[in-house]
Amino acid sequence: GDAIYADKTQAKYFNDSNLREALISQNAGTPIIMTQLYLDLLAHPEYSQLVNETHIFGSIDDHDYGTDNGDTTFKYKREAAIEYVETFLRQDPDSIMAKRAQTG
Repeated sequence: GDAIYADKTQAKYFNDSNLREALISQNAGTPIIMTQLYLDLLAHPEYSQLVNETHIFGSIDDHDYGTDNGDTTFKYKREAAIEYVETFLRQDPDSIMAKRAQTG
């Protein structure tokens, strides 16, 4: 599965009405929306406990760009990769994975 679902088809599941409306109006996850979704997930008590007890490793796929089946043309691809690696995976910005994300 994906860490978050940030395309407009998932907006109906968001409790935060401002976030829901922003996602619908943008048609895809912007870096701000994606950061908030990652922070919401990390704040979930059970998930928070898991990441504090386990090393989490992930890879970015087409859904993690902020739109369903995103590709290299998605305008936030680089920013989405950075948010995934640095915010969600909590990688140091100087890590190899973060540097690769920063290159887009």
